[in-house]
Amino acid sequence: MTGYPLAPLLRVRQARLDTVGKEYAAAQAALREALERVAESAKALADYAQQREEEEERRYRVALFSTMSRKDLDAFKAGLAALRDRENFLREELARREKEADEARTAGDEARERLTRARKDAEKVDMHRDAWLTERARTAEYRESLELEEFSGKKHGCDDDFEDADENARH
Repeated sequence: MTGYPLAPLLRVRQARLDTVGKEYAAAQAALREALERVAESAKALADYAQQREEEEERRYRVALFSTMSRKDLDAFKAGLAALRDRENFLREELARREKEADEARTAGDEARERLTRARKDAEKVDMHRDAWLTERARTAEYRESLELEEFSGKKHGCDDDFEDADENARH
């Protein structure tokens, strides 16, 4: 008896399924990491925004009760601008990380679709193999029943041998 004729295709489909499964797992891990980075950036921005407000308030209180030259006032404004620049930088970083998370989410969705297709492809070959094995078993059973009929027909159903024996016994 020969083996399953589509066994090489089944191995290819299973290998593809394994590969795509690993790609999907990697995409999910990348998404988790991207979401963690988004959360870290959001926390850093929120923390800094609170610190910036407190620092601005502190600087304004100091400025209100002191006499400043034009140069000191320019330095004061530059200091406030630097605080806001840092906050803007953190906002941009958060936006960049959110974009990366969206890209990771899209990649994860695509990997999930590929995994679903690979599973369906492998299932098709599995179903064919099961049907082939069932048919092969039926064929073997049918052949056995034919052989049994042929064997039992010669043993019990052949009257020619009995007639020859009867004639020999008479003579």
